Amino acid sequence: MNLIELNRALHELRMGGMVATLETRLLQAQADAMAPIDLISTLVSDELACRSQRLLARRHKQAQFRDANKQLDNFDFQFNPKMNRSLVFDLATAGWVGRREDALFLGPPGSGKSHCAQAIGHAVIQQNYRVLYREAHALLEELADATLDGKRKEHMELLTTVPLLVIDDLEHISYYCRAENGSLNQALASSAVSSGSIWAMA
Repeated sequence: MNLIELNRALHELRMGGMVATLETRLLQAQADAMAPIDLISTLVSDELACRSQRLLARRHKQAQFRDANKQLDNFDFQFNPKMNRSLVFDLATAGWVGRREDALFLGPPGSGKSHCAQAIGHAVIQQNYRVLYREAHALLEELADATLDGKRKEHMELLTTVPLLVIDDLEHISYYCRAENGSLNQALASSAVSSGSIWAMA
């Protein structure tokens, strides 16, 4: 099997990580006189790293954060000195998600709640958890639409099986519950709390 055939076979096996580094690793093996087992180990490591990166990228996309660039490394703690920095970083370790605990951030508009919540959501993804981000009004509109379409059960399953559901702008929920149907909020709360973690901002 020549290099072209090997590349084709790796593509068929969906080993894109190996395909991307194969020629470089073969040159490295020749230059360093690598043992076959070391070459194989290096290629397998490349494939695993590639798959891990693709998984994280897919989960970040699926989370549907409002602002993808909201990360902990660009959060300005000086802007809101009352923010508990140690608690924020503790939440970012995702231990509470593993324990299926919930979190509620309270504060006035512009205090950094949304930035912090999305940043922690990104960090939780890095800990190999799935995350969904929704603004409260959009969440209830989705539930209302799903109910009308007869797909409420499927949509609720999506929301309640994710390890972390981030709900932003929770203060708007009371208005939308009156406008749509308060039972939507009750169903979400009763189901999601027992299935995963909820991170809410109000």
